[in-house]
Amino acid sequence: MPIMDTFGTRIRSIVFTFLYHTETHAPSFRSIVFAIWVLFVFCCLTEAVIFKKAVAAETPGGTGGGPVAGACQVTVVKADSGDPFAGAFVMVGSKPGEPFAGNYGTTDTSGQITFTDPALIGPQTVTAGAAGYRFFSFLEVNASQVVIPLQPRTPATDASQVTGSLTSFDGIDDDGKLQAALVIPTLTLEELMSLDFSSLLSEEVPLEIFGQTYYVPENIVIPTQKEKVILEVTISKPTYQLSLPTESVQDLFSLGVEAPVSELTGGTFDLFSVEPIKLGLARGVSITGNIAQNIDMSAPLQENLTLNTLNTPVGSNLLLVSAGEIKGDANIAPGGSGGLFLMDFKSATGGAPTSTVLGTVNRTGPFSDTRYLAVALAYSDEITDLRNMTGIVDRSAYSPSTLPTLTLESFFTPVQLQAVTGKRFSFSNVTRSGSPQPDLNISLLSVVTTAPDTRPGAEEGATLEETDILWTLFGAGASLSFDLPILPPTAPGVLPFPEQTADDDQLVWTQSVFSLGLTAGFDFNQYDMDDFSKYVTHISANTLDFSVDPDNDGIPVFQDNCPDVSNPDQADTDGDGFGNACDDNIYCPACSGDMVFLRNAVFQSNCVGECIATQSLTIGPGVIVKNGAQVTFKSPLVQIQDGAHFEQGAKVTITQP
Repeated sequence: MPIMDTFGTRIRSIVFTFLYHTETHAPSFRSIVFAIWVLFVFCCLTEAVIFKKAVAAETPGGTGGGPVAGACQVTVVKADSGDPFAGAFVMVGSKPGEPFAGNYGTTDTSGQITFTDPALIGPQTVTAGAAGYRFFSFLEVNASQVVIPLQPRTPATDASQVTGSLTSFDGIDDDGKLQAALVIPTLTLEELMSLDFSSLLSEEVPLEIFGQTYYVPENIVIPTQKEKVILEVTISKPTYQLSLPTESVQDLFSLGVEAPVSELTGGTFDLFSVEPIKLGLARGVSITGNIAQNIDMSAPLQENLTLNTLNTPVGSNLLLVSAGEIKGDANIAPGGSGGLFLMDFKSATGGAPTSTVLGTVNRTGPFSDTRYLAVALAYSDEITDLRNMTGIVDRSAYSPSTLPTLTLESFFTPVQLQAVTGKRFSFSNVTRSGSPQPDLNISLLSVVTTAPDTRPGAEEGATLEETDILWTLFGAGASLSFDLPILPPTAPGVLPFPEQTADDDQLVWTQSVFSLGLTAGFDFNQYDMDDFSKYVTHISANTLDFSVDPDNDGIPVFQDNCPDVSNPDQADTDGDGFGNACDDNIYCPACSGDMVFLRNAVFQSNCVGECIATQSLTIGPGVIVKNGAQVTFKSPLVQIQDGAHFEQGAKVTITQP
């Protein structure tokens, strides 16, 4: 190979491996921030941080109003502002017509819709959505008042450009290390916990090195420095640029790091060869239009926090992190109200006790009100792959100067996901001896599309994965499964058919289990979504691919009356919602449960069966028992309403045990 080609390849490795955020290389800054993000998974405010919006101070949404007893009021709001969402689709129940006819509709101008029916009793699944927005469901919640926030799938905002340089941050010539810094806004806990992680790296801009053009994210700064890579080369990108919402006020944070050039050019990259060295912070930057803002990088890190871990999974890798919060509310644990920033991170091997010293920044200058957090994350594979992960965040408001040692030990086990069966999503219990009980389950259904990377400077054959979150589901922590609601044909489309698209895409289920360890007596039926960021301490998460049509009959699982058996004709002789191909008795409607309310069910002439309810059984309008059928209705309380019809010659027995 000619020497210039070799030189170009080496330099390209430096720039692309360390700075250019493709999926082909494990990029350093993206991996670092991702590692923090996965510790706080959240799903309501999902926004790329570089283009983050000025969101409402509190997360709109929640449950309350007491148990469901014949009525349920649903309010749908816009997640970014809390404003009413008129015309949103809403359904109460697991599918159309259950637990009552007319169980779906659209919100009025105040963003509300109220459902009333005698069958509307006890826990219900409440779903809302709209075209261009992510669907959202509260699963089996016993609350008569529900507020659902909807997040746009493609948020838009009026952006201004912020440019500047970093002071007190210099490159060092010929030291065998590359100095660089990332500039981003400080983060809310919701943004850190968002499963809509795209990147903390901006769009690329050209960088000329030795007569060749490479592409570097706009929000990276490389102080001028010389390093030898076959030949001596000067690398310099002295300014950053960010796109931020106009008419917003931001705190801008810069993280300075250095990494051995040998690591960056060796073909493989070790995240933990990157060493954070300095921090910078510009507070209260008013974005009134395109502005210039320099950031002072004179805050060094002091290695003064010892973080111990116990009871981590055998064979796992550990990411150990120190982080800080500014502008926090003294009445809320660190991380629950102010802006967050990364300080230091190191690695360890799980399965045995570990002890690691991390750096923190002193409470001086712009960091004078800093409150400290510590995080331990155990994962099985790549840190950028949310699989077999469990973590703890310490939010005790410790101070490294007075409490220099922390121990984290009450880890969940990594949640294990079972293959999706029809509309049933099942997962394992994550508790172990010494761990807390789960309080909240958050499930995300996304489509991941893999496409060629056509951006300027992309390597040949490189690809990009784009994740689009389609549906968010909240459930009680005690649950180990959920059934995906079946939507009526009139509802906006949610999950696509990857099997029928030209793109290389895949549906992905991400399941996260949380403990809100800073509150006692968590009640899913009386839940303010803003409480999540205030109280969360533990997480266990995993991901799994799934199909929208597992039986390959061309009917989406959410509308398929036999989701596990191929039946393109969808024949359903008894009208019980179970297709003939998977119905044990095609002549008798399914009829069992605690409180059963039958409507529009036909017991065919060949039906011989029982309808059993442990608490109450209502035989409602549209129920027909045909001549020749033999049916026993059994329940402590049996009610027959107008509109039910028993044909002459039908044998009907009613028993009340």
